[in-house]
Amino acid sequence: MIADAREKMAGNEAAPAGSTARVATAPPAASAAKSTGTSVTGTVTLDPALASQASPGDSVFVFARAATGSRMPLAVQRAQVKDLPLAFRLDDSMAMAPGMTLSSAPQLTVGARISKSGTAIPQPGDLSGETTGVVPGTSNIAIRIGTVVAKP
Repeated sequence: MIADAREKMAGNEAAPAGSTARVATAPPAASAAKSTGTSVTGTVTLDPALASQASPGDSVFVFARAATGSRMPLAVQRAQVKDLPLAFRLDDSMAMAPGMTLSSAPQLTVGARISKSGTAIPQPGDLSGETTGVVPGTSNIAIRIGTVVAKP
C-alpha cells in the first residue's frame, strides 16, 4: 500500500491490482475528469495569523469523513502549503476503502490539515480546520485552517 501511495504521489495514476490506497495528488481540474458519483468542492485557506508556522513545502491534507462513526477518511487530497488557497474536489472515486464513499454517508465532516511531518496522522503542532454537517454533493465549502493541533 505504501508503494501504491508513493506511485500516486509521483503522478502515476495506474495502481497495481488489488490496491485500495488512493490519495489524490492531481489538481482538482484533472481529478474532475475522472470523478464518479457524489463529490464535495470548496476552497482551503490558511489563517494569516498562523502563516508564519507553515512552510511552503509542508503537506496539506484535505479530507472528508462521515460526521458520525469512524474517523477514517472517505476521501483525501494532498497538496502543499504553497498551493494555498486551494480549490479542492473530493469524490467517490477517491474512496479509501471499498464501499466507504462520500455518497454512503448522510453527513460529512470536511477538513484540512497542514502536516510538518508529511504524515496523514495528526501530530501536535499541525495546523487544522474543518466544518461539519456537510451534505454529500455540497459545493463552495470554505475551510479555514486556523487551529493548532494540541498534544494528545
